[in-house]
Amino acid sequence: ITAGGLLFLRRSHVNAMSPRLTVVVTVALVLLCTVVHAQSTNTVWIGPFGSDTTGSGTYASPYLTVSKGIASVNPGGTVYVLPGVYTGSINFPRITKSVNIVADSSVDSPSQAYFSGQGRSGIVGFTFDPSVNVLFTGVGFADFAYNSGFGAVYAAATVNFNKCAFWNNDTGLAVSNGSSTLTDVNFVNNGKAIAFPYNDFPPAKVSILASRVTVTGGTIGLSVASGYSEFQADTLTFENVSTGVSVTTQNHAFYINLSNAQFFNTTATALYAYGIPNASSPQAASSSPSPRSAP
Repeated sequence: ITAGGLLFLRRSHVNAMSPRLTVVVTVALVLLCTVVHAQSTNTVWIGPFGSDTTGSGTYASPYLTVSKGIASVNPGGTVYVLPGVYTGSINFPRITKSVNIVADSSVDSPSQAYFSGQGRSGIVGFTFDPSVNVLFTGVGFADFAYNSGFGAVYAAATVNFNKCAFWNNDTGLAVSNGSSTLTDVNFVNNGKAIAFPYNDFPPAKVSILASRVTVTGGTIGLSVASGYSEFQADTLTFENVSTGVSVTTQNHAFYINLSNAQFFNTTATALYAYGIPNASSPQAASSSPSPRSAP
């Protein structure tokens, strides 16, 4: 708020006892208010044409990177992602606060607003502090080549996905702690689409709840390498995947519940279940490819 003043002078009568002119000064302070509308810290925008230095985080003047967007919003705030491809390691921060990362309404599909590792080795995707709660909506994750199980998203917190897509990653989503919910999510041509990576000291339970998830192409649809893992899915489809589900954990409990699951053209096996008690061989459970039903 800025303020200015106006000074008014009123001339009085001449005092008969003195030739001196008496002037009575009346001051009227008029506030000239200009309200400066600061950008709300609950919502910011990022765009590939934006700037982290000169941008204001508005739709018309977005920031450039998701790192800047996350740093600029309050906990629980929303970073809107405008159409474009977001590259470079600065775009993939360790998230230390609860936040929503949401495709802008101008985005029609995750392929129009996505984070890319550019196929470069050593670029780790999103990681998280254990206490945060993060929701991704309508965005994509592509071309993360880091091959040590971190994935495009390495979740060790509560990390949820709605209408997102993962494609051409060494590992799409890796969940090592906490829980994740996947709703209307597509995985295409990933080495491992969804993974519980190996953990020498697994937590009490790691869980994924999936609904209307499709895995197309790639090597493994679901990889379970760590114990105390729980995966529940309703309407899950594996198509043209080498192995639908691969279980390699040993000496730890795990739980998999697939409801309305479909396996189409799994070129190696639908279920590779090594480490299951009483299994007679590493190929303990498998099924033949199911015929593709008409749309």
